[in-house]
Order: sequence, then C-alpha cells, then structure tokens
Amino acid sequence: MELLFDEAGKQLTNFHLSQKVKPTRKLTTEDGRPIENKTALLTAGPRGPALLTDHVFIEENAHFNREMVPDRVVHAKGAGAFGHFKVTHDISRYTKANIFSKIGKVTPLAVRFSIVVTNSGTPDSTRDVRGFSIKFYSEEGNWDLVGNNFPVFWIRDPMQFPSLIHSLRANPVTGLRSNQGIKNIPVHKVPMYAAGDPDHARRDLYNSIAEGKYPSWTMYIQVMTQQQFIETKAFNPLDDTKVWPHKDFPLIEVGQIVLDKNPSSFHGEVEQIAFCVANLVPGIEPSMDKVLQGRAFSYADTQRYRIGPNFKELPVNSPLSCSSNNYLIMGPMNSKYMQKDGPAHFPNSYSGPQPDKEKKFFSQKLSTSGLVDRYDDVDDNNFGQPKIFYEKVLNPDESLRLAANIAENLQHASSTTQNLMLEHLNRVSEDLGQNVKDGLNTRQRLRQEGKSTTEE
Repeated sequence: MELLFDEAGKQLTNFHLSQKVKPTRKLTTEDGRPIENKTALLTAGPRGPALLTDHVFIEENAHFNREMVPDRVVHAKGAGAFGHFKVTHDISRYTKANIFSKIGKVTPLAVRFSIVVTNSGTPDSTRDVRGFSIKFYSEEGNWDLVGNNFPVFWIRDPMQFPSLIHSLRANPVTGLRSNQGIKNIPVHKVPMYAAGDPDHARRDLYNSIAEGKYPSWTMYIQVMTQQQFIETKAFNPLDDTKVWPHKDFPLIEVGQIVLDKNPSSFHGEVEQIAFCVANLVPGIEPSMDKVLQGRAFSYADTQRYRIGPNFKELPVNSPLSCSSNNYLIMGPMNSKYMQKDGPAHFPNSYSGPQPDKEKKFFSQKLSTSGLVDRYDDVDDNNFGQPKIFYEKVLNPDESLRLAANIAENLQHASSTTQNLMLEHLNRVSEDLGQNVKDGLNTRQRLRQEGKSTTEE
C-alpha cells in the first residue's frame, strides 16, 4: 500500500517547488506586523517570567484555541473537490431551472463526500452509509443537492431523526450513478485498510484528480405527474422509506458531473462548505416530503451553530454567477453591508434591494386540507419493497453476503435485540431470517471454540 510518493503524499513538496520562483515571504502577524523571532517567548530576562505584552504569542495561541470549527453532527468526516455539471439531455419541459436550460450548458460546482454516522477520526473502511453533497453555482443562485448512497431513507418523519442518529452511535460506556463502477472492500480486508491507510478514500479522490483521471457521474431524474401522484395507492410517493419503481417512473438522463480540481484549502473549502436542502433555484421547488421540510431548517441551523450566522459570506458558500442582495446585516464576521453603508430596513427610499417581480420563485399551485395533528404512519407497508429487493433484485451470492454481514454485526447485540431483528427479517423473507439465524449460531459456536468469526 504505497502512500509516500503518490500525489497526495507529494502535496507539500509540490507546493514548496512552486514557491521557489517567488520571493520568500516574510513572516507577519495577522495585522501585517513583521515577526523577527518565531521560536522564543518574550520574557523578562533569559529565565524570567513571560510578559503579557507578547502580542505574537498571544495572537497565535488565542487563534490556535479557536481554529477548529465544531464537527458536523452527521457527515463529520469527508473529502471535497470542485468541477462542473454539463447538460447532455434536454429536460426543459419538466423545469424552468436555468441550470438545465440548454444542452451543453456548463455550471461550476463543489462536491463533498462523507461518512454519515461515525466521527471525524473514523477510518474510511468503516461500514457506514456514504453521503454526498453538491453545490451548483447557478446563475440564479446556489442549488444544494444532498443525498446518500442508499435507495431509501430510514425514517419518514423528521421528528425521528435525532433518535435515529443516537441509536447508531457507539454507547460511551459500551440519484447519481458513478461512471467509475462500484467496488466494495471484503470484510476480512477492512482491518488492513483501517490500520494501513485510514483515509484511503480521501486519498484516492485527491490522487485521481491530481493525475488527471477525473471522476464523473451521470445524473438522472425521475418524474411523477400530479395525476400519477394522486393515483399511486400502493405507497406514499413522499415517503422517504420507499423507492419509485423504475418500470413505472423510468430514469431520465440529464447530464454529467465531472470533478477536476482539488481544494486549495481543506479547512476553508471542505470543512466550511455548507449545504442546505432549502437552497433552491427557480424551477426547483420543495415537495411536501416531511423529512425534506424538516431538514430544510436543520441543515442551515447546523451551519449557523458550526460556522456562524454569516456562513454564506465565505467564498465557497457564496454565489459565483450572481450577487447576494438582502437585509441580513451584522453578526460575527459580517463583511457585506457594514462596509457599504446601505440601508438596513425595508421598505426604504435609499436605493436598497427591491423584490424581483419579474421572477416568481414558487410557481406550483398546491391545495391542501385536513385537521392539524401529528400523523404517524404506523400501518404503512414497511416490508413490501424490501421483500422485492431481496427476492428479485439480489442474486444468490449477494443474498448470502447480505445475511453474513447482518449476522457479523448482529452477533454483538443482546439476545433481545437479535430476536427482534430476526422477527423483522422474517417479515421481509423467511429465507433471509433463517440465513441470518444460522449465521448467528455459527458465530456463537466459533466463539466458544476460540476461533475467528469473520468470514473470508
């Protein structure tokens, strides 16, 4: 496993070589004052006490104490890159979004890939869902598209989200298709990757771009008309735990996403890039999906906590092809209106930003009725689509691997949890339930014999 001389390993060397043709930069404080000594504290005599007037020491250490922003609550560990989206198929009959206005149109974008549940120090080889977030810098504002490499979500109501994530964390006491193909790490090789190169996925992304082997994805959409929505009775189309069958709602190709630029600052462009599902552009509007509506608040509020109320003023979060004009003033790190002396109230007679009446953002007309209440879909069909997936989509080898992987993790749970899980699996398929049960029994026997329970 070669690490030292790949492109990621040579990053600092390459930077050093690029600076040799430039004059050596002089070390300064944040306000530009020259620093003549970077290795010694200011003291009263060689063995005397430190002085409070040592501005260089105080500035650097005060900044050091604050240089890390809090981790994301989910998707804490990630890697990012920049590239573009190019329209290859016309879908203008479905949306007025400018980003899809014509074949060949190119829109710059930023992407962040992540591990969903575990923390920022987790090896990339950990069994976890993978997330992705894409920020399209369109001419009508930024559009953020977020998702997981999972066909469905785990909940259908955002009230359950905190408990979902808490349940997946360790007890402190105890719509895109990759053009590179999909490869999975065999279970027995995971410890080797975790010990030898815990950041192998991040490194692979960096090296691929640095070597000119630009990763790409084909983007597809599915379309459901309002009439089809009304007529769909087998499942709720807005239920995130369900998929739309391709035979009824076929994939429609849209374009290509290509990543061709590595970030120049990991902290500034990966850790501080902020996505929000409420960032939409004309022609792309929110549905009545309850999880989407709940997360539309949570995404932005998380960034206000992590980075500050003016997080959208950071270059990586700002629109590229249009300007941001509003009355959101002041707050930490504000740089917009405090320097322009513009009016802070609306309406005003002092040339402040005015509503754009020519562009109507929300164009769909929705009618709704019903009593205000908390509706829990406990009687929904939760096992129909998983049964089809297991019995008709997976081949025999994949079915056996699924059962083995479930048993490998389930063996560490209590017998109560194991029995509850087996009950759920039997409702999906008795074959799946039996294979997992057999796997648990085999692993229990191997532990009693002092042998490894990991299958190779």
